[in-house]
Amino acid sequence: MTHLYINPKFAGHRFDPTEDFLLFLHAQRTGGSALRHAIARAWSREDLYCTQFVDKFKHWHVVEQETLAPFKGFAGHSNYAERDFDRNVLMITLLRHPVMRIISLYYYVRGRDNHALNAQAKAMDLGEFYRTVRLEKKTYFDNVMCRRICGKPNFKMAKERIETDFWMVGMNEHLGEFVTALLDGLGEPQEELPLLKSDADRYAEELKDSELVAEIRENNNHDIKLFDYMNETYFNSRYAYP
Repeated sequence: MTHLYINPKFAGHRFDPTEDFLLFLHAQRTGGSALRHAIARAWSREDLYCTQFVDKFKHWHVVEQETLAPFKGFAGHSNYAERDFDRNVLMITLLRHPVMRIISLYYYVRGRDNHALNAQAKAMDLGEFYRTVRLEKKTYFDNVMCRRICGKPNFKMAKERIETDFWMVGMNEHLGEFVTALLDGLGEPQEELPLLKSDADRYAEELKDSELVAEIRENNNHDIKLFDYMNETYFNSRYAYP
């Protein structure tokens, strides 16, 4: 049983750098860093346009086509935007349950002294941080996965975009399987990543706060619908979710 989505219209497709361009737009804390580095190891850092590998990074909707000409792909925390492009844009993304994504985001910010929200995260517990900071940065917390996929916090639009235009979609907890499938599609040597620990196990203590879980779910209702639909229809994850 597979735990990822591959669009049937792209079944058996092999990436051709003369005709194709890989577009990886993803929300924070969904496994993007691990996937980005796996792609860079398969290609090279010079082949992937992302903020970690280039100077003066620009988001997808504003970066010039001439700037992207030497690259095989783009990876970043950009919202999707329709634009003309001279190669076939093959879109991929990773999903994570929204409650787990928010919990992971909190601990990530707490552990990064150079993060703009680090001081607030260190001074607050998870619930206080989420409720306080979210008021000023809703696009950082709410329905971010849908925004990356279709440019709007809208489940129906994101679902339609995935099933119409996306090449592959994976999930954080089954990242290794997605990397294997993607590298195969890129025509590169496969790479094994360790099976990640279940988010439900990792965050068991935090998930006891039922009020916070319900609040995150309500504020991420479109991302919740998207994750549930993709999991029930395609991912068939072995893990449990709140």
